[in-house]
Amino acid sequence: PEGYADYTGDTAIVIKGSVYNLSVTHADRMVSRVWIDWNQDFDFNDAGEMAFYFDERFLLAAVYTKTIPVTIPLTATLGFTRMRVSGIEDNFAQPDTCNNPEGDVEDYIVDIRQQNMVYDSTTTVQYTYSCVTPGDYQRIFLGITLTTTGHLSPLTINSFDFNTTGSTNAPADLSNARLWSTGNSPLPNSTNQVGSMAIIPVGPFTINVNQNLLAGPNYFWLSFDVNPSATPGNIVDVGCKQEGVNAVVSAPSPQNPSGNQGINMEMIRTPDMRRT
Repeated sequence: PEGYADYTGDTAIVIKGSVYNLSVTHADRMVSRVWIDWNQDFDFNDAGEMAFYFDERFLLAAVYTKTIPVTIPLTATLGFTRMRVSGIEDNFAQPDTCNNPEGDVEDYIVDIRQQNMVYDSTTTVQYTYSCVTPGDYQRIFLGITLTTTGHLSPLTINSFDFNTTGSTNAPADLSNARLWSTGNSPLPNSTNQVGSMAIIPVGPFTINVNQNLLAGPNYFWLSFDVNPSATPGNIVDVGCKQEGVNAVVSAPSPQNPSGNQGINMEMIRTPDMRRT
């Protein structure tokens, strides 16, 4: 029927960041549009608030259904907001409850909610961007990226199980394994240590952690002190067997990333390079 219809008693629950199929069916050839007030400012004038547009005036079929995917923006305001559906026989400007010439306008309610955090995946990579020499302090060898989706009820990383079984002589060359977190930043640094330190990392070893995870990628970095007596030419090869998230054990991919690091001869350090 032509005119305005209030269906705000009908509510659709959607989750931020999720994709939903939105279908509109008309029995006449019309211009179909749907607006959603993502920021709840009581208009549909903001960028991206026209979620659906389809001009079916020139199609042969009198009854037509069009379906398009709609992504719920991560910036959308949580809670109840209005969705307006219109079918107008001409390409008029945005209709309202009064301005709906030769067509119909219907209002519905959308309840925008946040997703509980879920674990997605863990990946590892050998960190090979700098030279390894005897006496290196807190030298990063492995990067771990643990990815989650959703914000509510954050998950907790409990532990990481590492190994140095591909190394030539890890007990003699390495000591003081430490784990660092840079949150959502992919840039490694050794300012935020998490978990306990493994003093002599021989073969498999565990670093226990108790830290809430962030939504998206969480970056961790495994470092060792390279002993001053480390043997030049020896190989350091590090892997991650598994991690525990909310007491559920998962295996990263890959567990033993390709590549390794060779220990080089002691480099000559200038005063600016010395550790203080």
